[in-house]
Amino acid sequence: MIQDSAKFKHSVTWFSSMLGKKSSLDQLEKQLRATLGKGNIRVTEFVQGKMRRWGLAWTFRSVPPRSQGLKIKGSKFEVKFSDKHALANGAVDCVVARMRSYCQSLKGMDVSLSAIDGPCESATVTIVGSKKAFHCGKEDISRFVEPDEKCIADPNPKNSIEFLIDAIVEEKMKIDQHPTQSGSQADVVVEVSLTCFSHSTAGTVFIGKIRNQMIGEVNRTNRKWRRILAAGAKKALV
Repeated sequence: MIQDSAKFKHSVTWFSSMLGKKSSLDQLEKQLRATLGKGNIRVTEFVQGKMRRWGLAWTFRSVPPRSQGLKIKGSKFEVKFSDKHALANGAVDCVVARMRSYCQSLKGMDVSLSAIDGPCESATVTIVGSKKAFHCGKEDISRFVEPDEKCIADPNPKNSIEFLIDAIVEEKMKIDQHPTQSGSQADVVVEVSLTCFSHSTAGTVFIGKIRNQMIGEVNRTNRKWRRILAAGAKKALV
């Protein structure tokens, strides 16, 4: 059935089949994922009384990197700045720089980060993970926005992405810790919102890793940064 559909991939956008056994669904879905990728498959369950069936659909066309079928759980966290150096250099820029540094430290997959400045003390950051080296600049962002409707999916693309994360980095508020003192320095709170899209099993694993680690890395509150900051404080006392 799948082999037959491949013969008509240039003339038919979506193929579908109704299945009565969950085992058959699992087998075909696994085969399609290995051939086409996660975003090219849709599964729907139909229940009528005690009868249960599954609808399976697939396409050979290229799927937008931000397809809703690829979207998985994101996260949101805040970063608070109170030191004068970070405030002087811009809190949003400081967060983006920390995110870039963290992405460069990731092992096991080539991860690229592109940041575009936004209005009102904000920035849009795109993090892309791929099997091979891929560098995403401002001029390349467009390729991650709109699909090429005429493009046929390549089972073994050279630069296929494994995951994509959109991060909105935005300055939310300023908190004056000493409002009664003239010339006091207000703290700044920056909010980071992650919207995640996974294109493979490996991509899902990496997104989970990034979600779990980025909060501590960007806030510099994890074990690694506690050691680094403690060592810096000791040197300052010497």
